[in-house]
Amino acid sequence: MERLCEDSKDPTKRCELYAKENSGIAFLEELYSSPEHAAGFKMQWPRQHGLYPDAMHYFEERVETMRIIVLTRNNLLEQAVSWLNTFTFYTKHQRYNWDKREIKKHKPMAQHYDVAAIKEAAYGYQEINTSLKQHAQKFPHVVHMTYEQLQNNQQQALEAICTFLEVPYTPMHSNIGKITPKTLQDAVKNYDELVAAVQGTDLERYL
Repeated sequence: MERLCEDSKDPTKRCELYAKENSGIAFLEELYSSPEHAAGFKMQWPRQHGLYPDAMHYFEERVETMRIIVLTRNNLLEQAVSWLNTFTFYTKHQRYNWDKREIKKHKPMAQHYDVAAIKEAAYGYQEINTSLKQHAQKFPHVVHMTYEQLQNNQQQALEAICTFLEVPYTPMHSNIGKITPKTLQDAVKNYDELVAAVQGTDLERYL
C-alpha cells in the first residue's frame, strides 16, 4: 500500500492525497487475481488503516487466506528517537532509506532532542502497538516479530517467518543501513535530560 502513495513529495501528505481518489481495492484485486502467486506488502498502522477502511474490510473478509506479520519494537524510547532522527534526515536530504556505504559518509551522530517530543512519540507508539495487537486478533494466522529479534538474530527470525508463511527459507540480505546510533546514550546528546524527564514514569524501563 505504501508504494501507491509515493508520488507526492511531501511525506506527510502523500498517502492522504492518494486516498482521496483511491480505495486500494483495485490494487488488492490485482494482487489476488492470480491464485498461483503469493503477494506481500507493508501497511503502516494506524495511518493506512484510517486511510483505507475499504481495504481493511477486504482483509477481514478473507482472514483465512491472510498471513499477518505484526512488527513492533520493544524499546519505545529508541523507537521514538529513531523516528525523530529519520524525519530530520528526510527533511535535510529528502530520503528515508540509506545504503550502508552511503552512511559511512553521513556517520550517525548524537543529536540534541526535545525530550518532551521523545516522550510524546514513545507514548504514541505505545498506543499504536496496543491497537495493532488488538486488531490482529481478528485474524487466525498471525505471528508477532520484534525489531530487536531481527537485529539480534536475523537468520533465526527470518527462518521463523518463512516457517509461518510455509515457504522455503532463503538467505536474505539488505543494503539498507541504520542512520541512528545504536544506543540512547550515543544517539541523544542531552541524554541526562532525557533520563530526568522519564524517571518515575513507565518509560524509565527503556533507558
